[in-house]
Amino acid sequence: MADATPPTEKPRPSPGRRRDKPQLSCTLCRRRKLKCDRNRPCGTCSSRGLSLSCTYVPQGSPVQGRRDSAVAPGIQARITQLENLVVTLMNAAPTPPKSLSPLDTALSDSFGRISLENDETTYVSGDHWLAILDGIAELKHHFDPETSPLEEEGPKLLYGSNDHATRESILASLPQRPAADRLVSKYFNAMDMAAAVIHGPTFLRDYEKFWSNPAETPIMWIGLLFAIMGVGALIQQRQSQSAANRQMVEVYKEMTVQCLILGKYTKGVPHTIETILLYFSLEHLVAADTRVDNWILAGIIVRLALRMGYHRDPCRIPQMSPFQAEMRRRVWATIVHIDLVTSTHVGLPRMLSASACDTAEPRNLLDSDFDEDAVELPPSRPDSDMTPIIYLKARNKLLSVLGMITDLTTSTSPTSYGDVMELDRRLHSTHSAIPAGLQLRPLSQSIISHPDIITRSIYLDLMFNKTRCILHRKYLIVSRSNMQYAYSRDSCIDAASQILKHQEVLYCESQQGGQLFSERWKMTSVFNYDFLLAITILCLDLNRDLELASSSSLHEMPAEQGRRKNVIHALQRSYNIWTQTTDSSREARNAVEILRVVLEKVKRTPISGNGNDPSAKDATHVEDAGISQPSQTPISWTTQALTSSPGENMEDLASTAHWSTDFDWDSWDADLRSQNSAQLSNMERGLMIFDHDLTESDAATGQGGTAFE
Repeated sequence: MADATPPTEKPRPSPGRRRDKPQLSCTLCRRRKLKCDRNRPCGTCSSRGLSLSCTYVPQGSPVQGRRDSAVAPGIQARITQLENLVVTLMNAAPTPPKSLSPLDTALSDSFGRISLENDETTYVSGDHWLAILDGIAELKHHFDPETSPLEEEGPKLLYGSNDHATRESILASLPQRPAADRLVSKYFNAMDMAAAVIHGPTFLRDYEKFWSNPAETPIMWIGLLFAIMGVGALIQQRQSQSAANRQMVEVYKEMTVQCLILGKYTKGVPHTIETILLYFSLEHLVAADTRVDNWILAGIIVRLALRMGYHRDPCRIPQMSPFQAEMRRRVWATIVHIDLVTSTHVGLPRMLSASACDTAEPRNLLDSDFDEDAVELPPSRPDSDMTPIIYLKARNKLLSVLGMITDLTTSTSPTSYGDVMELDRRLHSTHSAIPAGLQLRPLSQSIISHPDIITRSIYLDLMFNKTRCILHRKYLIVSRSNMQYAYSRDSCIDAASQILKHQEVLYCESQQGGQLFSERWKMTSVFNYDFLLAITILCLDLNRDLELASSSSLHEMPAEQGRRKNVIHALQRSYNIWTQTTDSSREARNAVEILRVVLEKVKRTPISGNGNDPSAKDATHVEDAGISQPSQTPISWTTQALTSSPGENMEDLASTAHWSTDFDWDSWDADLRSQNSAQLSNMERGLMIFDHDLTESDAATGQGGTAFE
């Protein structure tokens, strides 16, 4: 029989040695010899933005033993992960590459559009509306960047003054509490981002503490309050057209920036991401046109979030409470949206790589369903519960497919048409899975629906159709000579036409008396890209018809003539909408000029269905699609134009709801030529350098990580 191995006993300390003193402070405070209040996390770690690193040694365990036990499982877990990865790679069968036709390779070689004008170098990808215009000879060099007379001031965080405010001056800028209460109420009752970024009940508790003792409130939380009040003031300004409210918005924007700077936002202290997200919303909402500055600002947000680990799911962070984990998931979903949308609008690849992120989607919960003391989260509500989060989830599922598609269209590698069709199927499947309460319905069936729900359903459908356009756009022209791609042309024209229907609905129903009048403040420059993309696609296809007709090479079926007729009418109506904001929006002026050039060409070219064919005269009246048009003067479409009146020489949309073959083109052209047509400046500023402010320990050791870890 084998000898029994006696159990190993730990050596007893010598009688003269003092027993180990229990460690009551957290490990960080003990190491740095700081005072620790022994909370979990302690106040010192929380104030330094180190809540996740605040850990305690279990009672009864030697300190060194604790360190060993903490390190060993982590190392073992990483070894196991690497072993599993190696096995997976060894067992994975190589995927045979999909065959690429010569045409696939040629179509993939789309460089995009680069401009070297006025000492500015600007680039947009091939699926941006500016690059699409290169397919129309008359517009190829029409919109090279130049200084715009309506050039806007950039974000204050990028271009603000060097005069930094003190804490005292910031607090002195606060309004009286009743005024602040009204602005905060406006934000929480109107802002789509409210639930996704801020937990209402928690904010309310912090809000009460702040008014009890403002001097002890962290400066970053004060910045969050200013950002919230800024959005509330903006909503008030859009509703009242008050100059005082407009000035208030600028003051609160400035104070938000001062708090971000004073709080050293690059360090990622608590409330940083929420504050800078709402500041981005303010800059985005006040912009009349797409601004590259906001895309740069979005890049700062993305890198801060990466630095703070938002891209990794909190389930891997045992020190984090269920409440904190869920709020981080909500915030991350918002950041993913901002990254992809702003990148698409400036015609550049997105900044986030899906393969580097594993943060789960948030649960469909109301703020009242959980709080800071929750031990575990309740199960997700059913999709039939129309919470703000169900909209966020539906939107981000569409965004996931849009991200795959933009990765494909901006890739420098050839792609097969099979890949395109696979993404098309995935896109349609995702769109069909949108919860019933957010599915698009005719306005006549939405008379008892809340305007907010109607607006969200339209936005989701706009995203769906915009994505279809981006996916199929490069096959639009080649499909005429190769029927293999006919589906792509049909998809482009159908999606672009649907987008212009949404433009008309949003414009008409946002007027006084319309179903969406209360939502008019949300009609921002974010929609301009979708509408510009739609008109450039339809103009490009229509221009090809005109070129073929001029050479007597156009042979088509009657159904094609009917579709072209509908396209012309849609472009005419879109033109009339865009003219309402040419005084305040550069993009509106560009849209008007694009439409003028193409519709003038329609007038000059004899082609069936263009309004010059006498046999079609009785069939060219435009239907109003059942949209009632209030008689009041229309509100402005883009955000800054909400405060300005339409040009005096432009007729009201309501008076031209029906277009016919006897339309007075000469009079229309004379009206248009009296406008000052400005050219596009797609990239207004140069790139700002964003330096990461690493922690003191990182700087001391030279081992600081980057935002891309």
